[in-house]
Amino acid sequence: MSIGERHLFSWLHLSDLHFGHGNRAYGWDQKRVLRLLEKDVQRALREWPELPRPDAILVTGDIAFSGAKRSEREYADATAFFERLTSALGIEKSRLFLVPGNHDVQRDVAKDLVERARADPSELENILANDQERSLLFSRQANYRTFADAFSAQNLAGWVEEIQIPNFGPLKLVGLNTALLSNDDQDRGKLVLAGEQRELIGDGDGTALLLTHHPLSDGWLDDEAGLNNLVQNHVKVHLCGHVHDPRVNLVAEAGAERHVTVVAAAAHRDPAESKAGKDSHGYNFASLVIDARGALQVRTWPRRWFPKWQAFRVDHLGVPDRGFYDNKPLDGEHPASGLVLHGPNEMRISGVHFWGKPVVRWDELLHGRARLEVFGIALKEVFDDVNREHVKDLLDRGGSVQVVLADPRDKLAMARYDEDFGKPLGDRSKKVLDALRSLKSLRASLKNPSRLTIALTRHSFKYSAYRLDGDVLFVPYRITAGKDSLHTAALVFDRQSPVVTSFIGKDLDALRDSASVLDETRLNEVLEAGL
Repeated sequence: MSIGERHLFSWLHLSDLHFGHGNRAYGWDQKRVLRLLEKDVQRALREWPELPRPDAILVTGDIAFSGAKRSEREYADATAFFERLTSALGIEKSRLFLVPGNHDVQRDVAKDLVERARADPSELENILANDQERSLLFSRQANYRTFADAFSAQNLAGWVEEIQIPNFGPLKLVGLNTALLSNDDQDRGKLVLAGEQRELIGDGDGTALLLTHHPLSDGWLDDEAGLNNLVQNHVKVHLCGHVHDPRVNLVAEAGAERHVTVVAAAAHRDPAESKAGKDSHGYNFASLVIDARGALQVRTWPRRWFPKWQAFRVDHLGVPDRGFYDNKPLDGEHPASGLVLHGPNEMRISGVHFWGKPVVRWDELLHGRARLEVFGIALKEVFDDVNREHVKDLLDRGGSVQVVLADPRDKLAMARYDEDFGKPLGDRSKKVLDALRSLKSLRASLKNPSRLTIALTRHSFKYSAYRLDGDVLFVPYRITAGKDSLHTAALVFDRQSPVVTSFIGKDLDALRDSASVLDETRLNEVLEAGL
């Protein structure tokens, strides 16, 4: 993750697995590709530090090939696949969210009802209002329903799951069944979403993420224009599949909300489709991200099967040149941004460090982190007031903090700092001692004081730095000696930066390794010695 960013909700997106499709040769190929997909998911998370671990698996239909009419093994094999995948990712089975596709339909059931509604789309409302006909229509997906209920119980027409995200608000997942009237290879234009399904989308309250099998383009559904207006104005992200043609599209029409559609590749595509120019097997990782400016984005990491290497790799057709992921902006600044101050009163609420630009919001920086390292000359403001509570929360939930300060007993070095900062003699030493007193008080309030390490170094350095989980996050670098610190240029890095790799990261490691750790006795001795 880049500096100042926060992943709100991350997922693995799969579609069109088609368990039970084809002859025996096809079946063996499918097993092999899906087995390698499982391994690729695990390897990518293990070897790719930027990739967030998924909070859920989202599947947009065609799990089986014939609704388990052709083979009873279709959903049994799918169940085994998803159980392995959820277990490998450490995801609860209830966090596998699904919608059915046209291949999850038992097409020989209730054909008269389907033909009636396909001939007159308004008839779907009458069928759903009649308990007997409604039950008969839904029985076409009974095998799918049994499979899906083993993971997350769902209404076959559609479902809503609300997930609360700290410091952000609700994320509403909505799944709609676009395959109620699927029947044959002439489905285009004859599929319908009923009023009760559309109602689940809501009125734009919260951030909505929609799952359907069919795209809401290319004429698959009746009243496509009306559906698009509804979805694009009340749903931030729409995931779908069906067409086996992966793409990520941003809709940003004047006067409308920004909306991103993510069309998945087929996790296992029919080999015959290669002749029609269809893309290879694929899947993607994705995440809702708040970036360092406070903007909400959809980030996708598309993976594609390359026959030449018999492996999944980055789908370079779906990312910018020389990139590994694609970003699509959804809106402007969000109140829970990582390195942005949004108002003069937010210091009281969130805590900031007024030294350089941008300012640091410690509540956001420490969210989901395990280790904080702080390097500086005088950092009392980091451990006072609201900031102190954020640091304490990190420590009390099992995290660790290591603080490395300039040694106030080194009179020559401290005098040089005073001169550099344009302060009277002894000013920096006093501020270091103030920071040590704040740290002593903080350590005394902890459930486990050993999680807070305090150390002093006699090595000189001209900047403060904050490093979280091994990333150099924020360096309010002093460009000109004596310059007003409120206007000092700030540098923000991640660990991939060559500046960090070659210089700053190594400097911080050297400071940490050379510093002298203060136990309670030695800390008291330093404080008692004073100036």
